[in-house]
Order: sequence, then C-alpha cells, then structure tokens
Amino acid sequence: MSDAGAGLLMRAMTVLRGVPTITVLVLFLLLALTVDPFNAPSWHDSHRLLQLLALLLIAVPGLRASAADADWRLSFSWSWAWMPASAFALGLVSVLLSAWPRWALLEWAMTMVLLMVAAVVAAEFRRDPVALRRLTVVIFYTAGLFYALKSLLAYVLMFSIGTDYGLAFDVQELFPGFSNVRFFGHVQTLLLPFLVLPALWWGKSSGQRALWMLVPVAWWMLAIASGTRGSWVAMTIGVITACLFARGAATSWLKLQLLGFIAGLLMYVLFVLGLPELLSKPALYLHRGADLVSLRGRELLWGLSVDWISVHPWFGLGPMHFAQRLTEIAAHPHNAVLQWMVEWGIPAALLLTVFFAVAGLRFAAWVRIHRPPDTAAATVSVALLAALTGAAAQAMVDGVLVMPISQLLLVLLAGWAWSLVAPRPAVAPGRSIAFRYLFSALVAVVLLCVAPEVPHLQERLEAHEKVYPQGPNPRLLPRFWIHGWIPD
Repeated sequence: MSDAGAGLLMRAMTVLRGVPTITVLVLFLLLALTVDPFNAPSWHDSHRLLQLLALLLIAVPGLRASAADADWRLSFSWSWAWMPASAFALGLVSVLLSAWPRWALLEWAMTMVLLMVAAVVAAEFRRDPVALRRLTVVIFYTAGLFYALKSLLAYVLMFSIGTDYGLAFDVQELFPGFSNVRFFGHVQTLLLPFLVLPALWWGKSSGQRALWMLVPVAWWMLAIASGTRGSWVAMTIGVITACLFARGAATSWLKLQLLGFIAGLLMYVLFVLGLPELLSKPALYLHRGADLVSLRGRELLWGLSVDWISVHPWFGLGPMHFAQRLTEIAAHPHNAVLQWMVEWGIPAALLLTVFFAVAGLRFAAWVRIHRPPDTAAATVSVALLAALTGAAAQAMVDGVLVMPISQLLLVLLAGWAWSLVAPRPAVAPGRSIAFRYLFSALVAVVLLCVAPEVPHLQERLEAHEKVYPQGPNPRLLPRFWIHGWIPD
C-alpha cells in the first residue's frame, strides 16, 4: 500500500473511532425512513443492508481497542451476565444441530451483536447523557418530520395523478418504504413517545408548541389511518405503564400525547374520510371492520409453534428455522417468546425471557423511585418506559424482534434505559478489550454469513416469485430478507 493510501486509511480509522455508536444508530434511523440508498429489490432488503452497514461502522473502531476506552464497558453487574451467556451457549448448540447452520449462525450472531450494541449505547449515554439525549431526540423528530413529508407527498400525488386515471384514494400509499404497514407500526410504537418532547422542552409559547406538535399530530393521523391493532394495543399498554410508574412526571407528556391524538383524529376525518369522498374518490381503507378481533392466522402460527416445541424442547429447530417453510402464513411465529422456544429451545428461551423481563422491571422500578431534577430527564424516562413497554407487548403479537429498523431502535432505547439504571461501569479494562474484539468478530461472522446473499438479492427474489407467484395474498414473508424463507 502506498504512503498516501496508508495515510488515508489511518485518517479514516481516526474518524471512525470518533463516531459514537449512538450517532450511527440515529443516522441509520434517519436514512432508513427517508431514502433507499442501495436500490435493493425491496425497502425491507434496503433497510437490512443499511443495518449491516451501521453494524460495520460500529465495529470498525473495535479493531483498535485500548484499555482507556471505557465507553465500551458493559453497564450491568456481571452477576447477571450468566443468564444471557448461558442462553447464547445453548443457542450455539442449537446452531450446530440445525438443518441449515449458516442461517442459524447468522441469527445467533446477530442477536448477540444487538445485545452487545445495547451495552455500548448504555456506556455512551452514561458518559455524556445530556448531549446525547438532545441529539437523539432531535434526530427522532427529524426522521418523523421527513417521513411525514413523504406521506404528504404521496397524498398529493394520489389526488394529482390518481384522479386523472380514475384511481381510488388508497390509504396504503400513505406508508411508503414498508412492505407491510404493520412494520411501520413497530416504528410508531417506539418513536411516538419521543415526538412530543421538543414541544415540552423548547416550546416557550403556544405558537411554538403548536409548530413542534405538527409532526406528532401527523404521526397520530398515520397511526389512525393504518388500522394497525398491535400498535394500538402496544401504545395503550405503554401509556398506562408510564402513568402508573412515572405518575406526576407523566402528566405534561400525557396531555400533549392526548392533544396530538385528538388533532390527528381530526386530520384523519378531514383528509382521509372527508376530502376523498367530496371529490368522489372514496378511500380504500386498511381497517378490518368485522375482522377487528380476529387473530388473522396467529392462532395457527402459535399452535404450530407449540407442536414444534414439543418435538424439539431442548435446543429447538435452530435460530431462524421457523422460516424453514414450516408455514405459508409467516416466516416467524408473531410472538417473541414462542420464537425463541421453537428456534432456540425452552431453556435458552426462558433465560432470555427472564433476563429481559428483570431488566424491564428494574427500569420501571427506577422510574417510580427516581425523580430527575430537570424536566428533560424526567420526560425522557417517561417516553422510554412507554416505548419499551409498548414494544414488549407488541412483540407478543408481531415481529418486532425481526424487522431491521425496530431491531436497532430497540437496541438504542434499551441501551438508553440501561444507562439510567446502571450509571456506573462495572467491568475492568481487560474485559473491555475482550468485549470489543468479541463484538468485532461477531459482526464479521454476520457479514460472512450474508455475503453469499447480497450480490444475488434480485435474482433470488425473482426465482422466489416464480415458484410462489404474487396474487391477492402476497407470498413475500419477510424475515432476514424480504423473501423470508430459508434456504432459498
């Protein structure tokens, strides 16, 4: 390598070492909701490729770790580490016993990487909580603004172009960038609690607060238009939990959320129900009417999961192996605990479930006991509790743990909450170095596992569609890639 090339590489490494993990994650969210940088066969695949790029950017600084890099230290007592460590050890046995080890190893390594990223996020928030809190909320709001503008553009185009060709107003078109509106529902569950924070923090007058509220109002309108029942159940549980544990600290936050909901409902009545009808182009709705209480095939997925758990109780089918064409309904069971049980086995699933449940309860207890002195810190704890509780509830009926955007959002928010509960580092520098190299090695495993797929995504999708042609009920069942099933 030439001296110039070596110098350029060194400068690039220096820059990457200065890029906090949180910055990478929030920029990932901004890009994922706004643009399609890879021109992939589907938005889902583009989101996945962008996620892999984000993980690579986070891992590169780990190649030059030093004992002084305290920001990579784990944020929880090592007395709790045996639970996820044991679960991943059992999961590795499941990988070795699986029918398709490369896919199983990919899921296993990705899950471990995501948990480790949460630890890094916790350490970074602990080091500089105020600046990173502000940065994260600003990017959340900016991402929400850009997506609202995309939806507005889609709305205008439906009237300016659709009416010329006699097309009806299709509510589905208000959700660009997602193969299924439910996947946007995951993002709403995780982001809506934060979109009112700028109005609370920086709205010095009624006019300023009204301007800041435009984005959450637009997102509430989209939530109503989507008819996504899982998101409504999740957000309701999140709000109730936040109010029970945060009490008075949640009052101002809850008032603005209710205001946003009412304004969003009025916008929905005016722009989705009223205006299309007035122009004789009635909307094609996403609401299910009499089908409101139906499980829509989930009971079949859950029953199938129980059957396979009874056949493979100890080590499961192998990570990601529910997508091994076990059903033509979905590539995952729409329930996080059942997914772990059927794929990783009962012991590993119970360890992971207990670990995350205890972590969630610790954070809820922290919110109830602690009263942060400033409004910003108090409302952030309320929003975090609402978002994480809602996501946990939604993961019981949907694939929150499967989709790339919701995966990284969960990692970011869980790490943020983690930093509040465990504000002191508990890992020696030697362990910090081992942690960083292990993280980089696992990211390399993930990239090696997906390398055979990336150059052939379009070809694989076309081959998949020939075998399973698209009709009124599309057979694209997303898991890691849009075509979902393994092997393919």
